[in-house]
Amino acid sequence: IPAGEHTIAVIKDTQPATSRNNYNSILSVGFNGDFLEAPADKDLYLEFIGDGYFVGFGALGKGSSSTASQILEETSFTVSLPYLTAKAFDADYSIVAHSQIGLATKAGAYKLPNLYDNRYAYRELDTRYKPDRKPDAIIIHAGMDDNLTTLPMGDFIVECQKFIENVRGYYKDQTIPVIWVYNTLYHTVRAGEIEALIQYMGGVDANVYALKLAYGQNGSGSTETDRYPSAEDHQKSVDILVPYLKQLLGK
Repeated sequence: IPAGEHTIAVIKDTQPATSRNNYNSILSVGFNGDFLEAPADKDLYLEFIGDGYFVGFGALGKGSSSTASQILEETSFTVSLPYLTAKAFDADYSIVAHSQIGLATKAGAYKLPNLYDNRYAYRELDTRYKPDRKPDAIIIHAGMDDNLTTLPMGDFIVECQKFIENVRGYYKDQTIPVIWVYNTLYHTVRAGEIEALIQYMGGVDANVYALKLAYGQNGSGSTETDRYPSAEDHQKSVDILVPYLKQLLGK
């Protein structure tokens, strides 16, 4: 890099491992030069909370016979909906997500609400999340990994409502727009419940919305019927979410 002033972003392209002794991490980053004042916050700040869809799980794959380790290698956050949406807006963003996690389903030691509450994910267990900036919108994708038996319809709606209220509670603002997105991997799983949740909470009056995204199973998977959305599938959903957010937020 030539001498001068540069703004540098360090972006982690995959999800953390669930063990504190075996998490994916950047061990060190070195610079020859002086640290200057950080650039100003961008106008828009988006928060994404969810499951494997939000980490681009299997999005680089194209086959139906991938092993679990191969699918992890074919996972890329930078081709996923959160990253591409933030890039489209030139927005600051936060993402809390992990594959195979849900409101009642653990990935490692955490369910999704616990993962959100822990500032350093699986790396260090004692530091709670204390936000320093309120998001302009919160986008959630969850429920695909919650077993229909252990979390039946009524319970799912209650847990979703509680989670939305708790997340808004971190910012002491129950009016932050929340968009619960669905339909990306399974057409029908939780779709009716998510739509019912929005009505139950008050919909537009409560600034809570459900958005149907693009269905796709063209990425990697263990079988033909159990494949994850591909990078192209993610882009189709981005093309739905971005104009929706522009209209909702007046951007």
